[in-house]
Amino acid sequence: MTKVNKETILTQEYVKSLFDYREGFLYRIKRHPLDNNGKSKIGEKAGWVSKTHSGERRLIRIGKYAYYSSRLIFFYHNNCWPEIVDHRDRDKLNDKIENLRAASNCQNARNVSKQKNKTSQYLGVNLKMCKTTRKLKTTGETKTWVTYRWCAQAVLNKKKIALGNFDTELEAAIAYNKHAKKHYGEFANLNNI
Repeated sequence: MTKVNKETILTQEYVKSLFDYREGFLYRIKRHPLDNNGKSKIGEKAGWVSKTHSGERRLIRIGKYAYYSSRLIFFYHNNCWPEIVDHRDRDKLNDKIENLRAASNCQNARNVSKQKNKTSQYLGVNLKMCKTTRKLKTTGETKTWVTYRWCAQAVLNKKKIALGNFDTELEAAIAYNKHAKKHYGEFANLNNI
C-alpha cells in the first residue's frame, strides 16, 4: 500500500472553499464531507490547540488528516507547501501570515530561542571551565589553574563552531551576534544587548 502525502491531496482552491482567513486564524465556512464530529461549527475558528514536540500548536482537521494551522495558512496564501513554515517571532501560536515564512530545516534551526537551562542570559554563550597547566620555573613542579571563561559558539552547516573565549559574558554575546548577522541573515535570532 502506498503512503499518501496528505498535503498533495489538497488544492488551494479547495482550502479556500472550506475556510476564510482573518487575523491569523482560519474560520470554517464549509464542512469537509468526512468532518462529522461537529466540533468546529461554521463561522467559528477552525481547529484546536495541542501540545506537540515543539510546544503548543494549533491543529486543524480536514477529513481524516490533521494539519498545522501555520502550514494551512501559508498554503492558503502562497499555494505551496514549503519544507518548514517558520514563525518569525518564534511564537508557534502566532499564525498571522506576516509572521510566517518558508524555511529549510537549517534556516529554521537558526531562529531558535535560548534554552532555559544555560549558564548565560544570552543565546550562543555559556560559561566554560578552562584548565591551564604550567611548569613553574622556580621549582620545576607542574601546577594547574582552573579559570572560567565565557565561550561563544554557533552552528553553521550542521556543525558546532567555537567563536572564542571571552572575559565577559557581553563580549561573548557580541561575538555571537556578529556571527549570526553574517551567516544567518533574516533568520538570525540576535541577543538584546
